[in-house]
Amino acid sequence: MKLWPLLHIRMIHSFCLSSKLPRFRPLGMPGLATLILLLLSVGMAAAQAEVWPPPTNISNTSLISQAPVIAADYSGRVHVIWGENLSGEARANPDTAFYSTLIDGAWSPPVDVIAVASGNYLSPAALAVDPFGRLVFVYTRNGGLSVSIAPVEAAGTARGWVTIDLETTSRINSASLAIGRFGEYHLVYIRNEREVIYVRSADGGMNWSTPALVASAELGTRAVISPHVAVDDRGGVYVTWTQTAEEISWSPIGIWFARSPDEGMTWDTPQEMVGGPGNGSSTLLFMEPDTVHLFWIGSGGTRGRYHRYSLDRGVTWSNTITALSTDLTGFAGRGYLLLASDNVLHVVVPGADAERNSIWHSTWNGSGWAAPRRISGDLPDSEGAYATIGQGHVLHVVWNELQGGEIWYTSLDTGSSAVVLQVQPTPTTANIAIVMPPTATPSAMSTPSRTEPQIQAFAQDISTIPRTSNSTSALLIGVVPAALLVIVVVLLKARR
Repeated sequence: MKLWPLLHIRMIHSFCLSSKLPRFRPLGMPGLATLILLLLSVGMAAAQAEVWPPPTNISNTSLISQAPVIAADYSGRVHVIWGENLSGEARANPDTAFYSTLIDGAWSPPVDVIAVASGNYLSPAALAVDPFGRLVFVYTRNGGLSVSIAPVEAAGTARGWVTIDLETTSRINSASLAIGRFGEYHLVYIRNEREVIYVRSADGGMNWSTPALVASAELGTRAVISPHVAVDDRGGVYVTWTQTAEEISWSPIGIWFARSPDEGMTWDTPQEMVGGPGNGSSTLLFMEPDTVHLFWIGSGGTRGRYHRYSLDRGVTWSNTITALSTDLTGFAGRGYLLLASDNVLHVVVPGADAERNSIWHSTWNGSGWAAPRRISGDLPDSEGAYATIGQGHVLHVVWNELQGGEIWYTSLDTGSSAVVLQVQPTPTTANIAIVMPPTATPSAMSTPSRTEPQIQAFAQDISTIPRTSNSTSALLIGVVPAALLVIVVVLLKARR
């Protein structure tokens, strides 16, 4: 909290206790109300003036660092993985994954934890923490897709990671991971530039379902890229992706969406959410009880950033909303929707304005989006953002800075309540490989029955935790007691 609001409170307190207090009596209750509103407005103005802190370079290497992914664990620690090519060749694809963690405000020195054979490549795709206290890292590589898992305490050593190869002969260009509340892994990826594939693990990555075909490009002149997956707690799985066209050099031409009501057993017929050149790189977020948010990027002549939402779990949708100004353009990575514990929806998204390529942040108030703030500071060429929220209230963002080839980080405490994640015992579920149909089957959303024991909820609201926050909530905590003090003192003096 800044010092000047505290100085104002002390001045008011001193004034109320001074011998000159009777001069304040003619104000009456209307005057007191005005004073209180003034105090609150001071606090609100101070909160609105808060900005993201200057970004920090966390890779600091002579090599080209790229494709960062980030996750926050149950204790509030932050974990980042990115790719580098140890040969040092310019423009070479990364062949090694480097890891760093933020503990007590300091980043650990980067450590190489996963590598592929010489001549191969490795591209980070997703990173998450499961309820069993393990980091789950998804990456594509030559001819395949892999998932590496490590306890958060052992993630800083190569020996701490166990790798499962899910695809070994197909071309996988991108992937997305969601971990459900009960610990199940939901993974969606693009196979051979033509197919959107879904797989699931209910035992912490030990066994995986048979790959299910969610959708495919029907024409030889079409391809699919950039999938994203979200889940709810009732078996619903939601997937979005971008379609591209050969006639415009495989640039994006539209956003698609599909959903499953039963944890990937069946899939509704895919639907095109928006068509036309320039629309691509979409992201999803599910918000209890039944809301699905879809956010995407406009590039080229389309420009802007856009939003649609569904109040019935993806059955019907709102009209398209222009989320961020059409002054923003560029196709430099997807946006990330993040939900704080106070149910405020945030988005972190790359975009180029008249000045430079930057990373931006905005919030949704239920009917519109706030003007975006540049959070990448004065860095000249920022793109490829990846964001997460820690303990329900801290936004963590990493991205690629093209000039210098480094990974940068910044964060913001939203001021919402803290949520502590409690680690659950490691799952021991037996092999549950699920055979799924190869084609999509339309069906209505319903709540699936569960035969296996569910893992108990591992989130617990602890809003009483004392902490420092540069937010509206923190400022009001300081301002409101001062206003109440004014009321009590003046009323006592008036009675006398």
